[in-house]
Amino acid sequence: MAGRSGMAIGGVLRTLGFRWIFPIATMPIPYHPLIGIAFLLGPILWVTRLALSAATAPGSGLAWWHPLVAALMLGIPMSIPIVAWGMMAFRAPLAQGVLIAGSMLLLTIDVAMGRVAPWWAALPAGFVLLYAVQRIGGKRKLADLRAAADSWSPVDPGDATVIVTGEVHTASKARTLIDSADIARVLSLPGPPLRGQRPAQPVMLHRLSAEGMTRLRAACKDVGPAGWHLPRADAKPVLQRPADDEPVEGLTATIARYRSLLVGGYLHRLSLTDGAGERVVVWGHAHIVAPVPIFTVFHWTAIFGGKSEWHIGFAPDKTVRLGPEWSNDYHMLPRLFTARAEDGGRNDDTTLFGADGESGLLAASLAAAAADERERIAAFWRNVAEAPLEPNDGNIFQRMCDTPRLFRPGDGQRLVTWLKAARAGGKYYRVRDAAMMLAALPEDEFAATGPALFDIVNSRILAGEWRAGPDLDRESLPRDCPSFGRFAGYGLALHHPRLYKRFAALGPEEAALVKALADSLDGNHRLD
Repeated sequence: MAGRSGMAIGGVLRTLGFRWIFPIATMPIPYHPLIGIAFLLGPILWVTRLALSAATAPGSGLAWWHPLVAALMLGIPMSIPIVAWGMMAFRAPLAQGVLIAGSMLLLTIDVAMGRVAPWWAALPAGFVLLYAVQRIGGKRKLADLRAAADSWSPVDPGDATVIVTGEVHTASKARTLIDSADIARVLSLPGPPLRGQRPAQPVMLHRLSAEGMTRLRAACKDVGPAGWHLPRADAKPVLQRPADDEPVEGLTATIARYRSLLVGGYLHRLSLTDGAGERVVVWGHAHIVAPVPIFTVFHWTAIFGGKSEWHIGFAPDKTVRLGPEWSNDYHMLPRLFTARAEDGGRNDDTTLFGADGESGLLAASLAAAAADERERIAAFWRNVAEAPLEPNDGNIFQRMCDTPRLFRPGDGQRLVTWLKAARAGGKYYRVRDAAMMLAALPEDEFAATGPALFDIVNSRILAGEWRAGPDLDRESLPRDCPSFGRFAGYGLALHHPRLYKRFAALGPEEAALVKALADSLDGNHRLD
């Protein structure tokens, strides 16, 4: 019965012209075109009545601020998430603008009729002046920006190093630049880090030819030193390396957000600077204030992405595009320069390899970096042998885990010795470090180390981890199981299960041992 009544009411509402609207996602709001008109006409009629009353009848001179208070109160629901979506559907910002403009009109009438002190005229005068400056000045400024954007011609950097910097710059923008523009070399100087992030380091990117990439891989033996990122075989031939000591000379390309009181929108200021001077262009989506002075005051809260921000000022006019088509600011920088040809374009082979193929920057830098890394790896293993319980070089530890080719024959046995020494000394993190490196060994070295791993894999103390506390049944723990703060056991089967899975893959006997271990841990593992 209730369902039929609801359907009948819905039919009547549809007959009267009501419909559902969805201002965001799937949230429905009942809407009628007359409601939107009434929402807008209400403030207009009220302000008109107050204006006629102020012009024809004596009063206290206080009526002018009534619409202003109403506009500020209207801004409250416009600032509440979800509620704001419905307010936008009913054109609340337009109604708020009518109330504020009406308040300025009423105050002007009161000043003219002597009902308030003359100095109150500064408020409506400032309102009109601000709008006039932004509207008239904005038109001129936008025309200048559009003319500069339309007249921009791509720059050919020649053999110069292009230096990329700016407040919205990241190294990935430099990579997009060298992939798309006809540039041989890019120095990336990152902008200030975001809150909570560590400062990024400068990097140099070199474009290679197909032959140059082959020579690069041969010179590095397919494993570059730390910080040297060699391109994959199926990737574009670009070498990225550290650039801490690079001289900052060349053609500087800067990208930063463009901000102006006259022209708003999502805009970027792009500049190219060299010895001859600076060229500047502003690209993006721009707008000026609307032809009607609609002043709004509310806070927009973004809960599904976007940016939460205050909207205080005159409503914007329609948006216009400055510069070429682009999907995001990553694609702005390449448009400043001539495009890379399909057959490859410029490369930096001569700089990297030298005119004779052996005396270039790559030969010297790569040799020095590789020698330094070899010495640090040797020092790492000396520390493992001489001070197995002490912290070691964390960078080399991570580097070797990420690059198994850096291991040498016999390193597996060294790691087994290190792990056992760390266990005897009760060093929780040293045991886990050794296990992580064991899991990263190359296939041949891991297979050769397999017999020495039997005692490690067969240990419940090393594999298991139990939360310590008053409810812990100590009788269920392995004998002499150590505790480390809130936990007992080393937890290698939880934190480094790859070690056990690789051991199980060595043969049926090893697989049976790992299965028996998993069964004994009562699910307290990740060996499935």
